[in-house]
Amino acid sequence: MLRDYPLPRADLETLLPDKSTPIVLVKVNVCRLLEPRLNADGFNVLNKGVAIYFPSTGGQTKFHEQFANILAVGMRGQALSFFRPSLIWPFLTFLTLAPASMQDVA
Repeated sequence: MLRDYPLPRADLETLLPDKSTPIVLVKVNVCRLLEPRLNADGFNVLNKGVAIYFPSTGGQTKFHEQFANILAVGMRGQALSFFRPSLIWPFLTFLTLAPASMQDVA
């Protein structure tokens, strides 16, 4: 995953030219390995060190709690205009969020 990091980073830079667009990472290893690198590259990762477990068998409730907590802290009550899950590499799923004040570009 780390060896190929420049490839998904380049895709993110293409998809999100405005790096202030909030990103939520999902899956513990993705959160732990990529959050520091994405932050260092100027992306706005809302996780702030909190890993979100992948919502598989039996983990959906925990996922919803973790995701809701990250949104509550990261978005500070702002309304969202869209929610776009994106799979850009087999190991990297990210979620981008935009405040309602931004145009919906999806």
